[in-house]
Amino acid sequence: RNRHAKTPNDVECARRHNEYRKQALQARWELMVHRQAVGFIINNQKFVNKHFPIDDAIPMDGDTSTTHQDQKLNKNDVAGSKKAILRDQLDW
Repeated sequence: RNRHAKTPNDVECARRHNEYRKQALQARWELMVHRQAVGFIINNQKFVNKHFPIDDAIPMDGDTSTTHQDQKLNKNDVAGSKKAILRDQLDW
């Protein structure tokens, strides 16, 4: 068996990882919003990103577009939603 060949289990694990990762990115953004709301505004994003890192997405079937935090979650597309989602002050 080719060492780099993907099995159906590998593909399913990558799919689940990427789905959980999207949920983690959303939760981390919500944490930043709540921290800002209670007054943690200086270095908030830096602090949260440092203490709650999230790995890159796992490419599936030759898909290379799932890198660098899903290219900002495919430009604000979270779980199929088409409304804009602002994650931090840089997205405003």
